[in-house]
Amino acid sequence: MVQEPSSANLPLKLSFDDVLIEPGYSALLPSDVSLKSQLGKLKLEVPILSAAMDTVTESQTAIAMAQLGGAGVIHKNLSIESQAKEIRRVKKFQNAVIEEPLTVRETDTLQEVHRLIEKTGVTGFPVVDSERRVVGMCTGRDIRYAKNDSLKVHEVMTTPVHTLSTGVGEKEAVSFFREHKVEKLPLVDERGMLCGLITSRDWRQTREYPNSNRDSKGNLIVGAAVGVGVQEGLERSQALVEEGVDCLVVDSAHGHSLKIIETIKELRAAFPDLSMVGGNVM
Repeated sequence: MVQEPSSANLPLKLSFDDVLIEPGYSALLPSDVSLKSQLGKLKLEVPILSAAMDTVTESQTAIAMAQLGGAGVIHKNLSIESQAKEIRRVKKFQNAVIEEPLTVRETDTLQEVHRLIEKTGVTGFPVVDSERRVVGMCTGRDIRYAKNDSLKVHEVMTTPVHTLSTGVGEKEAVSFFREHKVEKLPLVDERGMLCGLITSRDWRQTREYPNSNRDSKGNLIVGAAVGVGVQEGLERSQALVEEGVDCLVVDSAHGHSLKIIETIKELRAAFPDLSMVGGNVM
């Protein structure tokens, strides 16, 4: 006969339904409360991360999280190239000013442009000559109804191109978009050489999401998970860092284990300034 344990020997166990937090006196108003937090060197407007799970976080979730003040952690159940592509999509999604915009040449074929669109998710490009002077714009509208992909960019691009000088302010940019009714504003220096790009969508979304989390270049922040093991972790992390990832998460349910510790040590030595997390995001 099995003897049931005495209730006196059982530890107290509670669920959230068993506990009521009694409110007390406070002189604080909701408007006085700040939810800002830190993730390593990163500042978060809202202390919430989305989990690095294949059913939770890829680029779409990470974009939404960063816009609303948190951050997303792209899962690692992807090839290195595919995970890097997800990071690239987040970093290229929204910029106050794109300092190094992707460009195409007049002699490129539309097939090459379509490949670039598929690879980056970007749908419009300044057309530059050999000295990087802006000679046209090639957007989705220009190539949508092209008869075939063998056409050259110069056969479909929009000209002339309206530009503004680098260092332009918000007032001038908004006036530009209203006057010319275009989606992209190339910024050029005194020689007409491309120095940056502003898109009207990015400026609209910057105002719509004032609490969004961004890096020093104005790009949305994003994290990514990497696996345990020095070689795999370093190879994957290098590819993610090249795409601009802001935080690496060494993904494991046991952040205290030897393999995790060794991996973090090697990653910290390779990327001393990058924010890192040991363990998983639940």
